[in-house]
Amino acid sequence: MSLVADLVAPLLIILVVAAPFTLREALPRSPWPFWFRALLGVAAVYILMLTDLWLHLWDRFGLDYSTHTALAVSLSVSLVALSRRWLLFLVPLLLLYAWLMIALDYHSAADIMTTAIVVGPITWLFHHAGLQRPAAA
Repeated sequence: MSLVADLVAPLLIILVVAAPFTLREALPRSPWPFWFRALLGVAAVYILMLTDLWLHLWDRFGLDYSTHTALAVSLSVSLVALSRRWLLFLVPLLLLYAWLMIALDYHSAADIMTTAIVVGPITWLFHHAGLQRPAAA
């Protein structure tokens, strides 16, 4: 079962790379801005991990920052930012992934939830901040 858990992140990475080519209506121009924003989300995952190692933020509450969850949520949010249709696949995948991490004793449900609650909105902001175009005068 640990092999299955180890395959989730590579699967999501492949989907983030390939999705812009399968959803041309969602991304009519170059995929590079989407990939850049997705990469910012992934960078936030590791910046948060290092910050937690340094400041022991999750430890203060008896929790553990879940890099597994953070990466999966960040990549999933990027896919949903591209097309909400991804929710049909990603919500069950993330729930099964969370169950698997708990069953394998990688993380607790609280570790997973708190990490997801922090990382999801950060990645969402990268995809949606500054995308509003000013109205023509």
